[in-house]
Amino acid sequence: MRARQAADGGFPASAAPAEPSTLLDTLWAHDALALADGGSSAGATRARAWLRAVQQDDGGMAGESAGARVQSTALAVQAFTPGAAADAAQQAAVLPMVAWLADRQQADGSWHGSVYLTALGLHALTLQGAD
Repeated sequence: MRARQAADGGFPASAAPAEPSTLLDTLWAHDALALADGGSSAGATRARAWLRAVQQDDGGMAGESAGARVQSTALAVQAFTPGAAADAAQQAAVLPMVAWLADRQQADGSWHGSVYLTALGLHALTLQGAD
């Protein structure tokens, strides 16, 4: 998998030449790298840099729908949480993500009434110690 990392630090969906890096592929590849080496490898660091570069101005991550944005933002919080307390760049990326997620939680505690999105959102907020 390390050989599939693109020059921009992200991961493409396939090994096809000139395939662009994608958000979900990079999030999941980073997760696998972090499990293998604690997130300290050069590849994991480059993936986090790519994720910071594609973070939206409002603090969340991109997505084709509101639910997709919740999913990608919650997964990104998980990618940035280990080490965020000791790394200013990671903390600067993750705090707006947490605020973005919290702002979009519905009055009933869910995100879009979805069990899946709610589980992701709650997991991400819990990792950061948010309510």
